[in-house]
Amino acid sequence: MQRHPWPKRSWDFTFRIRYINLLKMTEIIRCGIGSYPKNLETLSDKPDLYLRGELKADDEYAVAVVGSRKVSRKGAINTREYTKVLANAGFTIVSGLAEGVDTIAHTTALGINGTRTIAVLGCGLDRIYPEKNTGLAEKIIKQGALVSEYPPGTRITKLHLLDRNRLVSGLALAVLVIEGGKEILGVKDIRSGTLTTAKHAINQNKEVFAIPGSPTTDFIISEWGVTPVNSPLEMMKHLREIIKLLDQISMMG
Repeated sequence: MQRHPWPKRSWDFTFRIRYINLLKMTEIIRCGIGSYPKNLETLSDKPDLYLRGELKADDEYAVAVVGSRKVSRKGAINTREYTKVLANAGFTIVSGLAEGVDTIAHTTALGINGTRTIAVLGCGLDRIYPEKNTGLAEKIIKQGALVSEYPPGTRITKLHLLDRNRLVSGLALAVLVIEGGKEILGVKDIRSGTLTTAKHAINQNKEVFAIPGSPTTDFIISEWGVTPVNSPLEMMKHLREIIKLLDQISMMG
């Protein structure tokens, strides 16, 4: 039986009631059981997941859209344009509910009828981060899912945010990096969420796309050899090839 650690404020009766009610709305899924995502079955640790909303089999066809919290005007336009094309093609949109690119990607997906989106949190599902995205999180639950490996009551930390990025990339067939800030260029000990997601994807043998024109994307294109894309249609061409190859492998298996 899964145990749930009480939050530190367990002495607060009202808080305990809210916590218990949240547990009733939260599903726990394990690898090999129920709706555990197929794309995560290749991870070495295969963490238990806390879930609000619903994961579906078609979420196997997902693309993670990531980038800067302090998104530029051009980055915002690119996020909307690429996300719209992906959504209209039937892909689930995965991101991390952060400000900037994440928020735009989730919001754009929600605006397209029938499109699903998954938000991966680096804290318990009772602690939406950033708090300003609480309303967005509730909409995602109705048209996708909130996912976390951390039980309710777990606070946000930098380490949790970096660790959750392996799930952002892991849930997807491919990762699209929109843009990133100047502060991470040339840093060997990578602490950028955008870069860690791209690095996890590479380690997971996932395709990584990047839009040229920002320090981060130019860096990972030149130094890591990720695939540059200059238009949504160019990216779709690559994705169709990936799906075709995966279908062939599935038939052989």
